Amino acid sequence: IAHAPKTVTIMLVVSGIILTCLSGLLLTGIIGTRFSWTERIGLSFPLGMTLQTVVMALLDLMHIPLTSFSVLSAGAVTFALLMFIVARYRGFESFRITSAMLDDWKQANLVWVLLIILIGYCEYMNFSKCMFFPPSDRDSLAAFDTLGFVAAQDHTYMRMSLFDADYNPSIHRAGGSIAYAPFVQMSYAYVYILGAETSKSIPALMYLFFVIAFYGILRRNTGKTVAALSTLFMMMAPEMLAFSSLSTTNVMQAIFAGLGIAYTASWLRS
Repeated sequence: IAHAPKTVTIMLVVSGIILTCLSGLLLTGIIGTRFSWTERIGLSFPLGMTLQTVVMALLDLMHIPLTSFSVLSAGAVTFALLMFIVARYRGFESFRITSAMLDDWKQANLVWVLLIILIGYCEYMNFSKCMFFPPSDRDSLAAFDTLGFVAAQDHTYMRMSLFDADYNPSIHRAGGSIAYAPFVQMSYAYVYILGAETSKSIPALMYLFFVIAFYGILRRNTGKTVAALSTLFMMMAPEMLAFSSLSTTNVMQAIFAGLGIAYTASWLRS
């Protein structure tokens, strides 16, 4: 009984993350049908989290308190709407799992297998450090994470107490955190609303799914060994290696910028 509240919290957070991924997965079906399953899986969390924060912003605009019930209910309604749109206008053919999807494993070479194992090990180390160590940069603590935490406590983003000039006179000055776009903060607020003790699961999952999506878009345009090697080089880049595990903000920007450039280059190539 003593552990019941913590169990409920874990279930809420996991349910919220699964719902977010499923919504993002459906969104890839609406955006286009050329995505591979690797790309769909990799894009599911970033796109789903983007969609979830937009839904939360709409709830906030309608003066609906941001609670676990309201955000999960709105997420479920959004998921149902996406299901209808995909079924009505796109169909689920592109989501079919076929034997051809296992060709990389059926035709695997030793170098590719070793690279995939190394990528998995590096991501395991990154994920573990990101989840269990506090962020190292001041902006994460003084702005983004704090705004997300307070928004969860106040059940609103637009009207939260930190934005009150009488309480925090410096908030409205040039360069104040009120000027930041709300995606990162509301992503953190999402898991805080569901009862999480830390927001580190968001950057940790963002980076995990980014690695999958990055390999997927490279695999679409190159061979599997080159894609795996390039993904490993990306993970080993000094700035990516440093910030992806300790910062809770920089990696979020790098993910969308990196994927945006990769898909733009792929589009120009085609």
